[in-house]
Amino acid sequence: MPRWLVPPYEDLVRFVVGMRLLGWQIMSQGAAFGPDQLDAYQVAFFRGYFGAEAVPTEQLRVYQLLILLDKWSAAVRPPLLGSPRRRVHVTRQRWSDRYFRREARRLLSVQGSG
Repeated sequence: MPRWLVPPYEDLVRFVVGMRLLGWQIMSQGAAFGPDQLDAYQVAFFRGYFGAEAVPTEQLRVYQLLILLDKWSAAVRPPLLGSPRRRVHVTRQRWSDRYFRREARRLLSVQGSG
């Protein structure tokens, strides 16, 4: 049944999205690992999983976007009112949003890698 194909893709994609959303990757705005390096890891991971089968790039990309949006919504937190760390929180949130937005654009682009 096709519905049983969903969990493996979701698990695979959660791993890849998690790799792309490591804390130091977000805070460095992608400088910790370059986009080519992350793409190479992602391609190698998917090829290792699918072996001789064709990698369903488009389906995986849709799941990546879904998981990315899920993680982005979980990362959005209101600043603590009156907290001395408010500026740090707001700056961190801005950097996170910028990185999440860039990842979403990458996944929505036609040239995105599998």
